[in-house]
Amino acid sequence: MGWHARTAELIEAGGPELESALLLLEHAASGLLHEPAGTDHAGVMAVAEVHLAVFRLHASGVQVGPVFEVGPDWVELAEVRPLLVAAEERLVTAVQRLASDRGPAVDPEPVAYAAMYTRLALTALDRGTPNPTVLDHG
Repeated sequence: MGWHARTAELIEAGGPELESALLLLEHAASGLLHEPAGTDHAGVMAVAEVHLAVFRLHASGVQVGPVFEVGPDWVELAEVRPLLVAAEERLVTAVQRLASDRGPAVDPEPVAYAAMYTRLALTALDRGTPNPTVLDHG
């Protein structure tokens, strides 16, 4: 399965919010390491933010299986955006749910930071997009 097919699969997949968000983020990081996204300044900035989001989720105890390796697929910055948008939506939902839980199993603070870093990754992509209003991310 190629990077693009896996992207569609992950965006459509359900499952626990935090685990699915982490899968989306790790797949986005993989996409940002492919050519040409990996050589674009905006892509380099975005992958740094994605790694910070992943770190926060790992630090809160969220783990997932292996992700897609960097390969010969050609990945544009705009193709990574839907992964980040979907991850951010799931993280925000998770923060809201965790904040309302009494004695949540996961501390909502690192999840909130992960959502913030995901938003910063989207902002970094906007800087590299010729017309970011065309690629509105909500």
